[in-house]
Amino acid sequence: MLKKKFLFFIAFSILGTFLLRGCSTSKDVMKINNKNFAQVLFVQKVENDTAKDELTKEITDETKIKETLELLDGLKVKKIKIKNMLNKMKSSNTYMFFFSKTKKLPVGKGKVPYAFHILDDGTIIFTHKNVDSLLETPLITTDAHKDILEKIKENLSIGF
Repeated sequence: MLKKKFLFFIAFSILGTFLLRGCSTSKDVMKINNKNFAQVLFVQKVENDTAKDELTKEITDETKIKETLELLDGLKVKKIKIKNMLNKMKSSNTYMFFFSKTKKLPVGKGKVPYAFHILDDGTIIFTHKNVDSLLETPLITTDAHKDILEKIKENLSIGF
């Protein structure tokens, strides 16, 4: 129960940071420079705005973590307004991915080195451009990538 509340707190701390910053609509391509930084990946699925312990998984296999990050390179993204991002996340079940350099997830605004979210339809929302680079404005993929969600779930043995 504590882990669930903790991950949910981290997610909304990151989202809250975006609410305090401006927005624009330029397009870009994702490229994560350092894919070997994380010791742990925390995955949590939020259904109907609710996080549950049984929908949370901790991944410590650094090869699988790196493979997950590699799937994101080259995706076309654009900036999204905070209000639109929040509406999308509230209207869909969302997989949240939080990466940590240590065995524990860091606490506090801007402390998570890298994170992203995938909606059920495969739309990916990025809160970081690169490791330790929290974005001022979130990015969203220009296309849905349900195939990437399925590859990640299979690679990480996520059954939820």
